Amino acid sequence: MESKRHSFSCSTEVQRILSQKCDSLPVYENGNKHFHKDFYGYSLPIDNNNTKSVKWIQESDSSDDKKVSYTTKQLFILILLAYGNFWVAACVSLQAPFFPKEAESKGATPTEYGFVFGIYELMIAITSPLFGKMIASVSPVLLCEIGLFVCGFSTILFGALDNLPVGLPFIAMCFVVRIVEGISAAAFMTASYAIMAKEFSDSIATTFSLLGTSFGMGLILGPTLGGAFYQLGGFLAPFVILGSFLLLGGVFTFILMPRTVEPSVQKSGNFFSFIADAGVLLDALAIATSLNFIGFNAATLEPHLRRFE
Repeated sequence: MESKRHSFSCSTEVQRILSQKCDSLPVYENGNKHFHKDFYGYSLPIDNNNTKSVKWIQESDSSDDKKVSYTTKQLFILILLAYGNFWVAACVSLQAPFFPKEAESKGATPTEYGFVFGIYELMIAITSPLFGKMIASVSPVLLCEIGLFVCGFSTILFGALDNLPVGLPFIAMCFVVRIVEGISAAAFMTASYAIMAKEFSDSIATTFSLLGTSFGMGLILGPTLGGAFYQLGGFLAPFVILGSFLLLGGVFTFILMPRTVEPSVQKSGNFFSFIADAGVLLDALAIATSLNFIGFNAATLEPHLRRFE
């Protein structure tokens, strides 16, 4: 069935309605008038003397139709930051299969070693806003390098804590090392997202999701790798092996990360107004709830499964 056609004059009203620009649809001629056929089956006549005054609209975002292509610099940045996020997550989750048993053998209670798990995320929550403020004056690349190196060294150091005496020395040093590890991880992750926001301004959602996927894969594979290396080499082995991958990431970042990634001028805002926003509060609640579930399972799953040995 032929679509009904309506005639409009190329007037100011039409220009107001068709305010967005897009590629014109095919033009065909009917008598002395030219028509642009639209998606809905009717046409708008265009005056021969004013053909440039009408630009037909496509409802979809034109940016979604463009094929995203990254430069070599952007690919290096994306790979390095995804690598770092993966191993940071793997190092924080690797101890779930065996640490509760080892901590109990050192005289720690479930409450104490449970807080060893939780202190890492607590330090990230506390220090991430501080590192966010530092981005305006400190190179985010430098924060990435320092974060990876410190996090790698603290991960390896945690593996050596098994040699400490039973009781307070062991549990106190576990807290200290995990605090340092959490702060360094916050520095790296805050800087990595700042770099992504600046270097991938046209595809922020895609690149942020890639970092989130890398971190999630690290959380998934970390306990598997940690448990496997623990069986092969004891308490020290998983921390040394996975921590070494973090140190390697620091070296890669130092050598390969483009030095052109510099801090940008930031507008100051009201922090309390920001966190009082309903959308921000809901996002924060969702993230906190998810991390609580992860921490709960990390501290309690191994003791629960131990009874089935």
